[in-house]
Amino acid sequence: MKKFLPWLSVGSLVAIAVGMVGCSSDDSSSGGTGGTVNVAGTGGTGGTGNTGNTGGTGNTGNTGNTGGTGGSGGGFVQTELGAKCATDTDCGTDYVCLPTDSGISNGLCSKECTTDDDCGPNGMCTISSTDDQGATKTFCVERCTFGEPTDAPSQLPLLYADKCHGRTDVGCTIVQVDDNGELDEVNTACMPLCRNDEECGAGYCDHGSGFCTGTETTGLGLGEDCTCATDDCSDDPCGNGWFCIGGRMNMPGRCGGACVMGDIGPKGSCGSPLTGPQTGVCSLTAGLTFGQTTEASWGDGLGACQELCDCNGGCSGKDMTCYKLDSVLDDGAGQNLYGRDGFCVSNSTTGVDMLEIAADCGSTGGTGGTGGTGGTTGGTGGTTGGTGGTTGGTGGTTGGTGGSN
Repeated sequence: MKKFLPWLSVGSLVAIAVGMVGCSSDDSSSGGTGGTVNVAGTGGTGGTGNTGNTGGTGNTGNTGNTGGTGGSGGGFVQTELGAKCATDTDCGTDYVCLPTDSGISNGLCSKECTTDDDCGPNGMCTISSTDDQGATKTFCVERCTFGEPTDAPSQLPLLYADKCHGRTDVGCTIVQVDDNGELDEVNTACMPLCRNDEECGAGYCDHGSGFCTGTETTGLGLGEDCTCATDDCSDDPCGNGWFCIGGRMNMPGRCGGACVMGDIGPKGSCGSPLTGPQTGVCSLTAGLTFGQTTEASWGDGLGACQELCDCNGGCSGKDMTCYKLDSVLDDGAGQNLYGRDGFCVSNSTTGVDMLEIAADCGSTGGTGGTGGTGGTTGGTGGTTGGTGGTTGGTGGTTGGTGGSN
């Protein structure tokens, strides 16, 4: 399996239009002077005046460029670049398919590149792939406008169809920093963010990088408490593709991962199976919005995975409370969408006091049935067997004496 990693680059496009204005002349000469008069002679014919120059025609003004079709959130032209794919035929004539087994869940229409210019005005040369022989190639991803919606979604999932193709496994993400070391909200791209192992085919979802990998990691699961002994968390105790959030240098943290804001509704989010009760969901209450509204961030890779639960006490981490899903969704939506009743929230989180707490685990168990009455005591055993018979009688006496001769 190929391994994909972020590849940071800076791209710029400059368009220059030049117009020229023509000049014209309208000069004309006077008629010639008459000939000399001779005695008795006829006067000469006056000279014919020169014809004036015809004025030049002005240059026609340049026709304005037609505006491009909006896409990818904020005016980029949406093409096949960044779409889901299984084969090259899904990607038109300009791109090829990087299939699931290359490390991108559900495939990605792309093409090899060296610079951003190779990707066109709505592409960025920003991910690299290293094959089994160690050769590295770079590929295009789709550009997008971070934190800016286009056409509002009308149904779940809460994603914009023309922002990163409305994919639940690709989010508009800041991939660079500017010259001052700040996050660059201009150079943003639609980066892969795998959701679960099932969508990775034979691979495993690494929620830290967003790519599918060929090796499953072991360790703590979603929502469990974690700490790292090193500042870079190189000893990350979280497994299954999760990473320790906030648990640096022995500070308390929790295993989690990133997801696409608005990935609410479809099953399979945050490591959940594609069928049955879900284990996690992209955060319903939080996201790194950088000042934008939550709605403006739909489609951005800024969500945080949240563990689901059924009762208070059913969360993996300490100091966590299980709140009812229906308190932030419509009645019955928790079970209908996820097959679960609640979601886990840290007790230190503010702004959740209005939510209804789910029932305590085990508090509604039924009363045990009354035990049956024991049977009566068994009857008394029989008496001891009778005494054995007496010893047999003594044998008969010796036969009588024979008669005399």
